[in-house]
Amino acid sequence: FHTIFNVIGVIIMIPFINLLVKGLLKVFKEKLDRDVDEPKFLNPSILKFSSSLILALLNESKYLYENSIFEIVSHALNIHREDIKSNLGAKKIVKKSKEDFNVDVSELYYTKVKNIYGEIIRYATIGQSELALSIDQSHQVDEIKVANRKMVEIIRDVQQLSKNVTAFLNSENKSIQKEYDNLRRKIVKVLRVIYLFRTDIEIEKHQNKLSELKDEAKLSIHRSNESINKLIRENKINVDMGSSLVNDNDNVNDIIMNLIDIAELLYEKRDSLLENNT
Repeated sequence: FHTIFNVIGVIIMIPFINLLVKGLLKVFKEKLDRDVDEPKFLNPSILKFSSSLILALLNESKYLYENSIFEIVSHALNIHREDIKSNLGAKKIVKKSKEDFNVDVSELYYTKVKNIYGEIIRYATIGQSELALSIDQSHQVDEIKVANRKMVEIIRDVQQLSKNVTAFLNSENKSIQKEYDNLRRKIVKVLRVIYLFRTDIEIEKHQNKLSELKDEAKLSIHRSNESINKLIRENKINVDMGSSLVNDNDNVNDIIMNLIDIAELLYEKRDSLLENNT
């Protein structure tokens, strides 16, 4: 009886299968669309005036950094953002952060960055071609585009870095663990100063600190390679570890340089560039 009932049920449903498939695909598409972050400040009305275009692009770019890039970089290093915002020293933050966040950087890029980044570049390009921007305004739009491209570069570099950071997070080899903790500490320090630079009243103080950190990153490339070679010679790490460390040291320096460039491009005071309201 049950078999006959099931067969009849299947026969009855056959004519409705295509409708069912279409309905399910629509539901899944809507869910997928909801999971992708949308721009908050970009819409066709911003293309009426140069000042509204620049302000919207700037706000959207800051939102992208604060809401997505800050989170992705922190979590890729298995660090909580609240710790970076706290007064806890960078060394202590790294020391206590030994939990694997299981972050999928690629997935976060597609859901939290790609769409907004694409819209920022699209509106910036349309604005530059259709609005009568002054030279200064056009230059600022260019800088906003550069800042966004640097955000995407950071995602690429931190994706590579994250794999080894996690692999050696709780390694029995204390030398390699220490080296990757040092790399994490460097980025935490930069993220901390950028957070203060965009939220604290002592802007010049934090701006000077960012300049110092940028100089340190430039100098550290040669010094770090010498340190890695020494660890290999002393058999504290193997050649494969050393190779990964060299690549990741370069990635960290690139991340630091790009983070600081983004902070300087987006958060320095440039109100005069908005004055031409054409």
